[in-house]
Amino acid sequence: NLAIAFDAAATGSGDPVSSITFSHTCTGSNLILIVGFSMDTDVATGVTYNSISMTQAVKNVGTGSGNTSYIYYLFAPATGANNVVISGSAAGLIRGTSVSYTGVSQSGFPDASTSADFTGTDDSLTVTTIADNAWAVLFTGYQRATAAGAGSTQRATVSNASVYDGNSAK
Repeated sequence: NLAIAFDAAATGSGDPVSSITFSHTCTGSNLILIVGFSMDTDVATGVTYNSISMTQAVKNVGTGSGNTSYIYYLFAPATGANNVVISGSAAGLIRGTSVSYTGVSQSGFPDASTSADFTGTDDSLTVTTIADNAWAVLFTGYQRATAAGAGSTQRATVSNASVYDGNSAK
């Protein structure tokens, strides 16, 4: 049994740009790198880490804000400091976060996922995992100024785009 642990987090942003690049440092073994970002239009063309393409896990096109949020992941990313590159087909606002974890099973991600476009005051969301000892990771788009709720830890923020996790197995 692997014990999942937080490794590192980083951020990057730009406006108006068609891509952003920022450094993320992975250490340890059995790693996963997760990149969450928002764009003011639905123009993302991909994400790389150390020039390796990442896999899209979630996409949410905002109905109220017009922003689109994405989550990409990569199993076994290269260790050390490497560049995250988020690319789009047109220039606009991009706000990105990255987070890595050690001790992660190298298959079966995401275990479960959901997305929502919050426009009111209730920013609650429920996800039911399939596997025991899974961690929950949440990305919020840049227009939602939020704080870590009970049982969660904020890992990185750039212009109100944030990444959180449960900081323990669920």
